[in-house]
Amino acid sequence: MEDKDDLAVVEREEPPRHKQSFDIRKAAAGLVDGAGSAMAGAVATVQKVADGAMRAATPLVNDALAAIADAADGAAGTAADIGDAVNDWAYQQQLNRYRPVTKETYQSPSFHLPNMIRIVDGNERRGIDACRDAIGWLDTVKGTQIFNLYREAIGDSELSFYPKPSLYSTYYIDAFDRSRFVDLDSYFATMQQDKMAELRRIAFMLGAKRCKLEVTEYEETRRGRQVKGNAKAGKKGSVRIDGSLSDSTRSEKKILFTQEFEGDMVPQRPELHWYAHDSDVLLLIETRCGGEDKNKAKSYRVELKSETTMTMSVSLAMAIDEACSKLNIRANSSLTSQAKRELRQSFVFEVEF
Repeated sequence: MEDKDDLAVVEREEPPRHKQSFDIRKAAAGLVDGAGSAMAGAVATVQKVADGAMRAATPLVNDALAAIADAADGAAGTAADIGDAVNDWAYQQQLNRYRPVTKETYQSPSFHLPNMIRIVDGNERRGIDACRDAIGWLDTVKGTQIFNLYREAIGDSELSFYPKPSLYSTYYIDAFDRSRFVDLDSYFATMQQDKMAELRRIAFMLGAKRCKLEVTEYEETRRGRQVKGNAKAGKKGSVRIDGSLSDSTRSEKKILFTQEFEGDMVPQRPELHWYAHDSDVLLLIETRCGGEDKNKAKSYRVELKSETTMTMSVSLAMAIDEACSKLNIRANSSLTSQAKRELRQSFVFEVEF
């Protein structure tokens, strides 16, 4: 099974873009010599478009091509070749700029699906030639890649979106299921629910009678108070000392769940995802499933380590928040604050058999 840490790595590198090497001046050099100023002006116009004037490129190119055809009397074939090259160039520039993804590209083994997907309106970019057959497009912000998927193409994607696919919502990949994407606004809450469900399943599979999960959240508070005093400094007078004392740590405990079972299950090793590398959970399983059915544990209390079950790292959360900000994607709360909050939490899992 794929380890969740693989998903916390910086997004995959974007595929290299094609570089434009076509030079209309060189392609039309022979015609310019024999066709006079009209040809020279037409070629110069097309080259100006080719050198970077993307906006309103189509009418300029069409006018220039018409001028080339008129001026190139007796050399229609060469003018047509230039026209084809210009059209190919213009289409390639659209591919580079808009980065459309067709169904064929999406289904190709070489296509790497980004970890973040935004659902967009299928009418967006439909008027652009290179985007007409696309099911979406790619964006990249400082190494974070986002797949903008047309709502009409969700079925073609063969992906599931939790809690449901919604227009202009943004989703991040499930830590253990690459076909499931979870809404960013509820990502941390959903992952916590998954963790709790896994702990319940562990208790059930091990034959527990009762289990409980308690969370303690620590929060630093600053309560400043001034400290004043006087200290003698010889005959010249006194020195006033000012200072402040601040800091304290507040904690809040809450029971996340309690569960009771009949306790008649023959202990079995559960399938692990979030807690596959937690040594305390692994020891709990061994005390119930190992030892040739002897000296089994009757109760177990363990403080679960947040380092082994982090929903996502703070650095990854910051990168996603930055990408969302650059693309004007709004969220109910920042992922960075939620990742930091998770680090301030301590979970205690109690099981009785």
